[in-house]
Amino acid sequence: MGLLNQDLKELLFFSIFPLIVIILMALITRRASDSGKKKMVTPRPKLADLTYNITMRMIGGTNSVDDIHEKGKQFAEVVKEALRYHGDQNLEDFIPAFRYLDVNGLKKKMVDLMTRIDKLLENLLLKNCNNTNIAATQGGSLKEKKAFIDTLLALQESEPEFFTHQTIKAIILSLIGGGSETTVTTLEWAMSLLLNNPNAMQKAVEEIEKVVGRDRLLEDRDVPKLSYLNNVIIETLRLYPPLPLLLPHKSREDTQIAGYHIPKGTLAMFSLWTIHRDPKLWDEPDKFKPERFDQKEDIGVGNQGYNLLPFGLGRRSCPATNSTKRLLTFVLGAMIQAFEFNLVNGVENVDMTPGNGVIMAKSNPLEVFIRPRQITVQTFGSE
Repeated sequence: MGLLNQDLKELLFFSIFPLIVIILMALITRRASDSGKKKMVTPRPKLADLTYNITMRMIGGTNSVDDIHEKGKQFAEVVKEALRYHGDQNLEDFIPAFRYLDVNGLKKKMVDLMTRIDKLLENLLLKNCNNTNIAATQGGSLKEKKAFIDTLLALQESEPEFFTHQTIKAIILSLIGGGSETTVTTLEWAMSLLLNNPNAMQKAVEEIEKVVGRDRLLEDRDVPKLSYLNNVIIETLRLYPPLPLLLPHKSREDTQIAGYHIPKGTLAMFSLWTIHRDPKLWDEPDKFKPERFDQKEDIGVGNQGYNLLPFGLGRRSCPATNSTKRLLTFVLGAMIQAFEFNLVNGVENVDMTPGNGVIMAKSNPLEVFIRPRQITVQTFGSE
């Protein structure tokens, strides 16, 4: 399991940044054809396409953009349906005797959905299984694999009792379901915050120009140098964590928390929304201040503290924390380098009302005017 965790942390986005560039540039070239004209867009659908395509490239390893897009579309549909069912009210949660009746038909819907999901996962595994076995017999190392699914299948060869078929499918489903929607949600919140804070937007643009210049587009190698933009991502995750409630935990023994007795076996959920906006932990907790992370005022990131936990903490934290932050910074940076973003006419501020659901997306999707920047027009010209 340690090897899997290491590979997930180190190889999660192995070989996908070229694909990110391709997809972003496809959007850019379509918009650049207008040679500086404003266009009103709703970014979320495009960001959703991007993140699901990235996830499928990372997992499946295919080089066909059409194949990646088709797989991403299929999994996007089932994940959205699953999230919708998560938010539905189920009578048997309140009256256990109703579990045999399936009064509102939710159980049947979920069983049907899981059948469809299992079929998608099975097809994905079967397509990669033969190639992985061939690579393994030829002595290829894990770092030479083209996709994460190859790592899982290779580990199945050495540890079949642990990496069963069902376990591998569960890991893949966790990556798809847990990573894609949260990523697109964070990007939409980040763009909304920047639009409501023009000074922060200008600082981010100026930092990109300072690091990258005006003669080329942003690349993966530039990301570690974009400290302010990285702070924008972290501050976005603080204010609007995509999962405002961490995944449930269960107490292993009787304990006391803040004077309350917690019996063994109690299901516990932690509110990131409350922790991230606690005035005892944060100065001006409701204010968007990316620069707060340069001040190092007892701010805990990852395993360094308990006041900032967008990726969880400890052994059960997200194993792709660093890769995800890098990806978020890259995509946001590529967007604001390529386009000028402006509020729709008559709108003074972006509506920041959170919606309902397991994943805290915006209640009203962001709508903006975009205009290609000069570097975009120069690089891609017009069709």
